Amino acid sequence: MENERLTLTIKEAAKLLGISQSTAYEAARTGRIPVLKFGRRFLVARVPFERNLLGVLPPEGINAEKKFLEEIKTQLPAIRGQAEEIMKRVGKMEEKVRLLERRHEQRLKS
Repeated sequence: MENERLTLTIKEAAKLLGISQSTAYEAARTGRIPVLKFGRRFLVARVPFERNLLGVLPPEGINAEKKFLEEIKTQLPAIRGQAEEIMKRVGKMEEKVRLLERRHEQRLKS
């Protein structure tokens, strides 16, 4: 009769996935595991959960991941600009080091 239940506990879902219970709760909170919330209690809807495991349906958390990736994409130009500025600074520092090394070698020769 247990197999006829429409829901699983987070603990049962975690065991099926081979992950810890805390990881399963985090996945439930972020939408990676489809859950029904009853107050503070999470129940995993068996059919969507099993379909997600089989790859029939995309995980419900995919929208959150897409949104995160879009945010990152909008930040990329600024990040690239910062990286270029850092690389320019590093290049200038390397030039200074080479200049100091040449001066040091010249002093040793004289």
